[in-house]
Amino acid sequence: MLRLPFIIITFLFFTHSSNANHFTGGELRYEYIGAPNIYSIKLTLYKTCESGAIDFPSFINVFAESKQLNQRLNKNLARVLNDTLQPYCAGTLTTCDNLSSDYPGYLVASYTDTIKMPPTGTDWMFIFSNSNRNFGITNLSGASGQSFYIDAPIKIAHNNTSALIPDYPPHVLFVNDSISVPLTAIDADGDSITYNLFAPLSAATSSIPYSPGYNVQLPFGAGGLCYIDADNNLVLKSPVTGKFTLALKINEYRNGLYIGYTMRDFIIICKAVNAGDLTIPQPTSRKNMVTYTCPGRKNTLNFNFTDPEVTDFVTIDIQPPALAGWSFNSTITNGVGSATGTLSWTTPPS
Repeated sequence: MLRLPFIIITFLFFTHSSNANHFTGGELRYEYIGAPNIYSIKLTLYKTCESGAIDFPSFINVFAESKQLNQRLNKNLARVLNDTLQPYCAGTLTTCDNLSSDYPGYLVASYTDTIKMPPTGTDWMFIFSNSNRNFGITNLSGASGQSFYIDAPIKIAHNNTSALIPDYPPHVLFVNDSISVPLTAIDADGDSITYNLFAPLSAATSSIPYSPGYNVQLPFGAGGLCYIDADNNLVLKSPVTGKFTLALKINEYRNGLYIGYTMRDFIIICKAVNAGDLTIPQPTSRKNMVTYTCPGRKNTLNFNFTDPEVTDFVTIDIQPPALAGWSFNSTITNGVGSATGTLSWTTPPS
């Protein structure tokens, strides 16, 4: 059973062994932190708990490249977080507990460091590339022998900060269960956000070929679902078991100008366990996916979730941010078919 809604309130102010089972996904973004042209690079990597899985290194290389200037800047990012994802109900044993479990377990690591960028050059890219992809990918041809590649263009003149999707990507599906995952990117600059799916890359202009019967629109094959609806929900369904790679771009526009994008490349493992039993509670309103506050303001956010399977018990977890000088209060009412919660606070005068 997958875990039920988990609310995250976000405030914005290489060398590996050739026979290892490599990362199952990642995303790369950056934040402008001040003049002159100083940025914080942020890389998140995922891996399954499975036989032969590599360890997360303490440091990992990301580089900035400008073909226009024929220049490359290397940066070793330090690992600042290493954790186990918890996508299931409490008490579920995963492969992180026992490799023979039917429930795949995932680990996540975050890396970061600052970099000073040159004042010139209009084609700079932050790039992360790893020598091999994960073993046993169903929908890509020869993927384990292909590189894992993600990038993020950076326009120095705009002092841009990448959009952020605070939620982790979905990692598990059960056969023939259709889920709807809200895409709720936050942008510190107020840029407009759009999303699109694309073919996973092995290099800047090299897509990995799909296995027969699979493509960008059908990454789970015939009878599957994978699309972004009008409410920016990622709708997913797989008719078969397997290990499937998806890639998502988060695009930014400022006053109609295309600023750039970040990439999220990840694997979803589809299992036959509990087939047909999975439903995910949905928010009854999407008005508070992003909220703004001002000094001294009293704020209350209401969260309401209903489950398509009306006999399921719905549980909400609310995790307030840990911010010095801020005090949050929350209430939760869990129940059969639906659950509600509130989060309230007064923004400090500073």
